[in-house]
Amino acid sequence: MNKEEKKFFKKSILHFGTDVQMTMCIEECAELIQAISKFKRGKKNAIDNLLEEIADVQIMLDQMKLMFDNDDERISLIRTQKLNRLKSIIDDQNK
Repeated sequence: MNKEEKKFFKKSILHFGTDVQMTMCIEECAELIQAISKFKRGKKNAIDNLLEEIADVQIMLDQMKLMFDNDDERISLIRTQKLNRLKSIIDDQNK
């Protein structure tokens, strides 16, 4: 997220409040789940909806990071650990 987005997200969090924004994140995640399901069933224009919901969830995740102290280093470490675990699982299955 760039500096301008960060400033806007902070303003949004202050305007709506953390509780509302956390609820919005839940709702957007649910909408993404529904969009994935529709895509898997081959619904018409499902890809457009799927991409829109991915964008919505990314926006909400950026806000969540700010609400929880934006600890990018910790998130990055956890992400790396999870990716390494996934790589190990895939490597083990391909042996």
